[in-house]
Amino acid sequence: MKLTSKGLGKLVLPFRLSEAEVVVDEDRLTFQGVIKERTVNWPYRAELQDSDVVGFVQLARRPEVVRYVAERVGLRLVGLLMGAMWGAVRAALRAKPVEEGG
Repeated sequence: MKLTSKGLGKLVLPFRLSEAEVVVDEDRLTFQGVIKERTVNWPYRAELQDSDVVGFVQLARRPEVVRYVAERVGLRLVGLLMGAMWGAVRAALRAKPVEEGG
């Protein structure tokens, strides 16, 4: 992912979301870290609430997004990623019981 900002001029920074520290709070997920590139040492913090996560999943389900990913990484890898995600969901649910109604 690339990050641009008017305050950075023409500089485009690499944003490696997979390297972010993840903090889980009762009402949000927080991704935070530091983008280090050339002379830039820029701390970032992104907070996602429940509706943001749902919106991201809805966006990822759009045909044009699925097509884009499938064309670039292949349908087989998309299937493997979905399987891995489902495995992570099942493991998380086994680790902590889900409360009724939520």
